[in-house]
Amino acid sequence: MENIYYAADKQEIPNVQKIGGKALNLAILTKNELPVPKWFVLTTDFFETFMADKISEIDLLLSQSYQNNEEIVKMSEKITDMIKNTEFNPDLKSNIETHLKEIFNDNGKGFFSVRSSAVDEDSKKFSFAGQLESFLYLKADNFMFESIKNCFASAFSERVMVYRFSNNIPFKGVRPAVIIQEMIFGDVSGVMFTGNPLNNDTDQILINSAYGIGEGIVSGELDSDLFVVDISDKIIDKKIANKIEEITFDNEKGFGTIKKNISNDKANQESIDEQEVNQIVNIGRKIESVFKNIPQDIEWCIYNKNIYILQSRPVTTLSHIDKNEIKSILDNSNIIESYPGVTSPFTFSFASLSYATVYRQFYGVMGVSPKKIEDLSYYFRNLLCYINGRVYYNLNCWHATLQLLPGYKINSEFMDNMMGVKRPTKLEADDQITLSKKIFIEGPKLLYGVSRIIGSFSLLKRIIKKFITNFYAVTNKYMDEKFEAYTSREILDIYSSELEPKILKNWKAPIINDLYVMIYFGVLTKMLKNLDIPNNQSVQNDLLCGEGEMESTKPTMEIIRISNWIRGEQKVLELFASKNEEELIDIILNSYNKEYDEISQKIKKYISEYGFRCMGELKLEEPSLKEEPAFLFTMLKNYLKKAPIDLNEMQSNEREIRFKAEKIVFAQLKGHKKKIFMHVLKNAREAIKNREELRFMRTKIFGIVRSMFNAVGKNFSQIGLIDHPKDIYYLHVDEVFQLVEGRSLIFSMIKEVINMRKQEFEKQQETESPERLYFFGDICNNNYVEIITDEDTSDDPDIDDSGTKFKGVPCCPGEIEGIAKIVLSPKDADLNGEILVTKRTDPGWVPLFPSVSGIVIERGSVLSHSAVVAREMGIPTIVGLRGITNKIQTGDRIRINGSTGIIEKL
Repeated sequence: MENIYYAADKQEIPNVQKIGGKALNLAILTKNELPVPKWFVLTTDFFETFMADKISEIDLLLSQSYQNNEEIVKMSEKITDMIKNTEFNPDLKSNIETHLKEIFNDNGKGFFSVRSSAVDEDSKKFSFAGQLESFLYLKADNFMFESIKNCFASAFSERVMVYRFSNNIPFKGVRPAVIIQEMIFGDVSGVMFTGNPLNNDTDQILINSAYGIGEGIVSGELDSDLFVVDISDKIIDKKIANKIEEITFDNEKGFGTIKKNISNDKANQESIDEQEVNQIVNIGRKIESVFKNIPQDIEWCIYNKNIYILQSRPVTTLSHIDKNEIKSILDNSNIIESYPGVTSPFTFSFASLSYATVYRQFYGVMGVSPKKIEDLSYYFRNLLCYINGRVYYNLNCWHATLQLLPGYKINSEFMDNMMGVKRPTKLEADDQITLSKKIFIEGPKLLYGVSRIIGSFSLLKRIIKKFITNFYAVTNKYMDEKFEAYTSREILDIYSSELEPKILKNWKAPIINDLYVMIYFGVLTKMLKNLDIPNNQSVQNDLLCGEGEMESTKPTMEIIRISNWIRGEQKVLELFASKNEEELIDIILNSYNKEYDEISQKIKKYISEYGFRCMGELKLEEPSLKEEPAFLFTMLKNYLKKAPIDLNEMQSNEREIRFKAEKIVFAQLKGHKKKIFMHVLKNAREAIKNREELRFMRTKIFGIVRSMFNAVGKNFSQIGLIDHPKDIYYLHVDEVFQLVEGRSLIFSMIKEVINMRKQEFEKQQETESPERLYFFGDICNNNYVEIITDEDTSDDPDIDDSGTKFKGVPCCPGEIEGIAKIVLSPKDADLNGEILVTKRTDPGWVPLFPSVSGIVIERGSVLSHSAVVAREMGIPTIVGLRGITNKIQTGDRIRINGSTGIIEKL
């Protein structure tokens, strides 16, 4: 009868088929000398011996095919009745009593827990959490033997069999085991997750704790304290519950549990202190390593200051990842503004090549040696990733290259702020440097690097001026060129001989200015945080507005000027009132009419100058205003519905907001501190303004590239190589060159490749993109978790639990009350003073802004393009509210406060 029992301290660990998943994990913990209370298990062989000849009847029932829950329930009842009606034979009973004495030295006064251990339980895929029976505070009497039978029966209960059916887990051969374990009278108990299941962050450990035993926590019956610990063992979040009750031993009955009230002096205290949190975390890290770094869900308790581990199983939602593997952090919080939604393979490939080209130049300017740059080719090549049709920053690669600059740790924080990521990127620079190396090698390199950066900043105005002069010298002749008369070879020659070497490989000025933005904006943020100013983030936003007409606001300001001019021209005003967009295009742009010549010239000039500024303007597959100008006419018609917009008044209001913010800050600064602050503020403002102008030049170069490859697509379709000119955007840039130059490996199957990618593109449109992803191992393994980046506002005093208040990132001050309008595409926007609520924006949305009274956006940061423009136009704006388009509906009356970030449904 040796095979029907298993005790961890006496035998090697048997197969899971013998002792079940829960017992297997306990055996592994015990073998690794973790603090597990004494235990043994009645194996699946014991169950077969106990059931004797009834086993064949059970197996017959399990082997049949079942079609629905009703049939399963009947089968379950038959098996559980058989088990409960079976009596223990004297030998089995005697053997259990012998084991109790041998293992626990039981003299009849000890207490035990009796718990089920199913073969499939506590596995990577299926936890069976709460499905199987457990019995606590039992003595070695008849009730214990009844509890063992009930545990056996629970493996075939209705809820377990339906759970198996729902998850396609086979019925055939089900065998339960039962654990008998020393009962620990926990003073405090809890659950620990070595990967945070609330946000999927595998770098965080989450602990729940409460007084008494853990039954109240795992059942969800009682409130518990919460602690979140980060990768450096720092408690980063703590919520202490009002713990009114606890579940503990029933002294009156002498067995079982009872719910008792907790004294008032203990109810609001922490159930565990910081030292105990650290002890529990250290044990959790060891347990995770024992289970090959798969995040664990661990039950524990503390009795007389000693910590005991009661069970461990994989966190089911995180069990597919291996924390031993290299972790890649992908984030699209910021880049989604440039590449919203699903992006074509062609656009991604062009953007990826451009980023690599540009940032290699940048580090060269910063004095990094060509060899070091070449050594980091992998990182430059992978600054961007393409996941499920979306563009992501690969933060590992950004931070790996950033370590080439002096002051990495400071710059790392600044970069995260500039990129608008909601969580800091925990990638440390190499600290294993000897003192002599720091003095004689790293010290001079740091001084040299800092001097290069300072030198670049001091020459920045001259560098930008030279860049702009060169940019327009190369591109002016192509701004309105459609390339319709060019062969594909000629178009690619222009790209290779002019645009790439003279523009893309000469993009130093914008990148140096971005570093300028990163550093000065980061320093400004830190300085304001150190001042005792309420809503310092809002004050910072106010300080950055009132810069006058930035390049990013000029297209919208020009539309306002055109609309104001139209109001004074009665015939033109009547034309816009009576005709739709397509009719207006035909009358004003496609035919000559002397009456409308002046408006025709104004609009043609606008399209020539700003026509590349469109929705998804960096997505080459998207049509610009030069191809489809209807959106411009829609905006003009919208503006004409409203009262005239006074641009001078708008700018005056912004300057007033800026002046008030300066007054608040300068009141706290004196002498040299004020001078330093004014220097930082001046340079941050200038850098942000430069960035908007240089970004518009990026828009223009992308617009020219769009025109070029539109023409190549037409050429390809005319010779039958592809079915439609726009099909070119389902190819990689290199594939287009290879087709033209005769190096293509897919020439004979090009249409099949395009159709396959087109189908995938359409399928990807149906899904939402996670903001942050952790990949473990090679990205192609697809082992990743989605990190939930929404801010937890449950303990924010400004937010109640009514579901009518929400908090985001304030971007532009002002409080406004009005009707919400959900707009998912600017092409569908018919706006007249509502509060715009949308998922994401890009520069192409800006013409909508004068038609709204407030802006609420799911994605974005204080430095995102829309936030910068909204500040200049004085429109109350809040960003960073994931899911807000599902919480607010068109027609809801809402109030938004652009200073606090609070949105309220009225």
